[in-house]
Amino acid sequence: MGPAGAAIGGLTGGIRLPADHHAREPRNHRNPIEKRMHTITLGCPSGDSTMSTTIDSTPTRKPNPTKPRPLPQWKILVHNDDVNTYGHVIRSFMDILRMEVTTAMVKTTEVDRTGAAVVCVTHREHAELIQGQLQSKSLTVSIEPDA
Repeated sequence: MGPAGAAIGGLTGGIRLPADHHAREPRNHRNPIEKRMHTITLGCPSGDSTMSTTIDSTPTRKPNPTKPRPLPQWKILVHNDDVNTYGHVIRSFMDILRMEVTTAMVKTTEVDRTGAAVVCVTHREHAELIQGQLQSKSLTVSIEPDA
């Protein structure tokens, strides 16, 4: 076994480093990326065959993660009409918006007394989905950007 090798399970192996690896400049700590190449050679004790591979152990720089910007918010407004009953509106709010019964009753009363009520604030795509679901229950619904 040579000075660069070690016996591991009957195989000899070693790491070949560049001849000048001791003479290199110290690492620049401002630049964390340094190219590192290592060659590993494994051979049988009889010396009949060897296997060599080069490994690039250069660390990869991760992109600077940017914080996602919040999506613009949209209001979902339910408007009063002369068609739907209190019970139907309350059940629709509970089914589609997953409101508790007391919250659904308060919002339904607000729609009846003021003519319209904001029942949810969410991003545009979700607001459009909820608008369609409430309209399928025959409610009068609009969406608008939240200021």
